[in-house]
Amino acid sequence: MNSLKSVSSGLSIKQNYIFSLLYKVIAVLVPVLITPHLDRVLEPDGNGAISFVSSIASYFILLANLGIEGYGQRAVAMHRDDKEFLHKFVMEIFVLKIFLTLFSGTVFVVLFSIIGGAKTEMYLIFSISVFFVAFDFSWLFQGLENFRILAITHLLARAAYVVFVFLLVSTKQHINVAAFLWVGMTVVSYLLSFPFVIRFFKADKSVKLKPFSHLKESIVYFIPAIAVSVYTILDKTMIGIITGSDFENGYYEEADKIVKLVLTVVTTLNIIMRSRISYCFARGEFDRVKDYIRQTAHLAFMLCFPMAFGLLAVSRPFINIYCGVKFGKSILLLRLLCPLILIIATSNILGTHYYTPFNKQRTSNKFLIAGAIVNIIFNIPLIYFMQSVGAAIASVIAEFTILVLYAVNANRFFAFKEFLKISWKYAACSAIMFVAVALAVHFLPEGILWLVLEILGGIVVYFVLLLVFRAEFLLSHMKNLAARLKKRKQQDN
Repeated sequence: MNSLKSVSSGLSIKQNYIFSLLYKVIAVLVPVLITPHLDRVLEPDGNGAISFVSSIASYFILLANLGIEGYGQRAVAMHRDDKEFLHKFVMEIFVLKIFLTLFSGTVFVVLFSIIGGAKTEMYLIFSISVFFVAFDFSWLFQGLENFRILAITHLLARAAYVVFVFLLVSTKQHINVAAFLWVGMTVVSYLLSFPFVIRFFKADKSVKLKPFSHLKESIVYFIPAIAVSVYTILDKTMIGIITGSDFENGYYEEADKIVKLVLTVVTTLNIIMRSRISYCFARGEFDRVKDYIRQTAHLAFMLCFPMAFGLLAVSRPFINIYCGVKFGKSILLLRLLCPLILIIATSNILGTHYYTPFNKQRTSNKFLIAGAIVNIIFNIPLIYFMQSVGAAIASVIAEFTILVLYAVNANRFFAFKEFLKISWKYAACSAIMFVAVALAVHFLPEGILWLVLEILGGIVVYFVLLLVFRAEFLLSHMKNLAARLKKRKQQDN
């Protein structure tokens, strides 16, 4: 029982933010770090082929998960102090996921062994990721607010991935090797965390397991997962089907990857706070929930506004240096996708801080489905006439639609005007910083050193402007930090 307590005991919000940020950043940053190598070896069409097949496999991974990530995290968060519940719940979910995984994986293998064509071998490689979904227990650790295990196991798996990519992928003919290493990285991270889960497999023999009793509730969370996939995964699928071009998917993949990396910083905090807010909701502490939303909004806007404007300013030299000149079209795509950083950051706060903890998932589902429908409606003609550019525009429209629906419905609990009040200083400082960095990019030569200096200069300008505008959130945390350092110094003396 002590070992179970050590795993299930929640860390502080700050500790969880650090470990969860590490976990999420590693998940996105590792492929980003090796992108310059893979882009130059596999070229746009090679990367596009992997992106397309990966998007197809993602649907079957969604089916194998069946909404358990969201449902499982919320259930564990609300009952994390009930050890008997945890023992029974974890085993039931594991058994359920085994059945779902076997079904989904089998369908995937049979289907694409027949219609896979030239990519059949790659489809079979990605089927491995579907069959191992049962061993994904990230929902458990997130619900327990223990991101340390996830961070460490992901770090080890991805470190090995980076090493093997540079050792084994050196020509365009190694495309299937690259795909296998990508899948293997995910599987290894699952297996490394599994020893920490085994200790939960201790239920009273008199207790009868009912794994399929969770189907109804998990499906509620499965619906938004499908809807989200429509405008995160389906874009790549539709680009491949409508254009028939791996090149277009390759251009889109790189721009999308960079935006997701930036969003990681914001969405990581929201995932952590979702478990904490679910706990507060169960205790009826609604004023505390509102306070958490304000704190999260301040931190999210303080980070996402400068990142969006800064990325927009350095998009041209960044893509040319990072991806290579063959990915020139990704510059325009990156600029078009930059608004998603602000839109998704805001809607994600409402989704994870209000709709999920307050058990309004069904309402959220309707809005996500509406956004998915909007995305499909715009995707078909826009991709047909504008290729990957059309997909980027459709994504922005769909995400903005969801934000509007979220904000209007949640307005009675948390007024959207509070977001505007919180964000205006960050927006103003970011806009001024954008002008300064854009001018620097225009007049300075293109190179790695100049790009680094432009980014660092932008960061300095932004935070100086925050001090000039007297941003309360930043000033209060600076005062608290100064007070703590002074107190620690006095204690040392």
